[in-house]
Amino acid sequence: MPPSADLALGGDEFAALLDRLGPFETNPHLVVAVSGGRDSLALAVLADAWAKARQGCITALIVDHGLRAESGHEARLVAAKLAGLGIAAEILDWHGDKPVTGLAEAARTARYRLLWDWCARHGVLHLLLAHQRNDQAETFLMRLGDGSGADGLAAMASAVETDAVRLLRPLLDVPRARLTATLQTRGLSWVDDPTNGNLRYLRPRLRQNLPHDLLQDAVQLTERFAADRAAIERRVAAIMVECVVVQPEGWLTIDRACFDRLPRQLAARVLSRAVFTIGGGRYRPRQEAIQRAMVSIAVATPATAGGCRIVPRGGDIVVAREAGAIAQTIDVRAGVPTKLRWDNRFDLDLDASLSGRIQALGEAGRLAILHDPRFAGPTHAFVTGLPAMVGRALPALWSVGEDGKIGGLLAVWGGGRAGGGPATVPALGYKRLVAAFRPERPLAPAPHALVLAGQRLI
Repeated sequence: MPPSADLALGGDEFAALLDRLGPFETNPHLVVAVSGGRDSLALAVLADAWAKARQGCITALIVDHGLRAESGHEARLVAAKLAGLGIAAEILDWHGDKPVTGLAEAARTARYRLLWDWCARHGVLHLLLAHQRNDQAETFLMRLGDGSGADGLAAMASAVETDAVRLLRPLLDVPRARLTATLQTRGLSWVDDPTNGNLRYLRPRLRQNLPHDLLQDAVQLTERFAADRAAIERRVAAIMVECVVVQPEGWLTIDRACFDRLPRQLAARVLSRAVFTIGGGRYRPRQEAIQRAMVSIAVATPATAGGCRIVPRGGDIVVAREAGAIAQTIDVRAGVPTKLRWDNRFDLDLDASLSGRIQALGEAGRLAILHDPRFAGPTHAFVTGLPAMVGRALPALWSVGEDGKIGGLLAVWGGGRAGGGPATVPALGYKRLVAAFRPERPLAPAPHALVLAGQRLI
């Protein structure tokens, strides 16, 4: 046996690591994100054996960002290697223009969205990522250098709930050397991404120079911060169930009396989580913005944070998406039934007869509904029944002129309430603009998830 055999991660040990992140369905279907490097390849091999032992299967997803000329060829080689191991694989391509600045972050966002969308389309509940112990230590040190607070120093979580899938990292307690040994004992080779050795970036420099003792210290500190974060999040989740009401139009209210009874630090966490969910952001709102909002709430004045408006109103604190912060527009054309993700908050289902541009209703659209007789009846009643700031952030369809400029309002989502229904302009023959509020970040993880209109909202 090779000398590394005693380091290899065995099937039973891996099963214990993965099972603690469950429960999993009968005959589980897991997705594993695979780059072709040692960590993700080892994860795919181990997860495949785990799934097959339970009469299930895995699908390996390989994202080709198209940033290097050879990336497509490399992705096909990885897919062929997996096929040789009896593992189904699919390549996901990142199409479209690539930004000149912030490319790494844009690539990361695109990668996760491609993975999430595939899982959502195929009804897969669990997405496995291959981050391991060394990655965790490097993340801790990078965030320490950036001045992160306690939440940031907890680094990566082993399980993260999103709108479409659970992100699972079963290898966070496993050092890279053990994954290397796992492949070596099976006679498997891997291909390291050349960017992992590019010393222009901080992570490769840490990886090359990180002493073993410092790595161990970093991991232990991360575990302490993670335990503290988990305990606090359980407390925040319980408060959410007691104090927060989520509305199907993509906003929520926090009971003011409940909020005021909380210690300031805990109240700030509740507000931060509410903004994180309603704002549709990829990252938690900046603490400076949350602290400013806390001051505004105390004196009953509106505030903004994380792409949201925060407004004390009566006995509640309203948290709603800030319409002016919604940059996304989507052009649609007739004859193409379309399912879209808009503003990272709504899933849209458009009838094939719809044509125009999807963007926020805005104040112009809200005023059109209030004064245009074509929108009389349920549409008028629905929009006037909402706080104005909520109405402005609804998804709406607008006409587009030949010059590309926006024209008149054609349709607005009529909401999920009884009597709301899809709101359109019947005279123009449009049939359906259906939306479902599905926040990417739930307010609270299971078992505190609440169900509203068949959707898991918090």
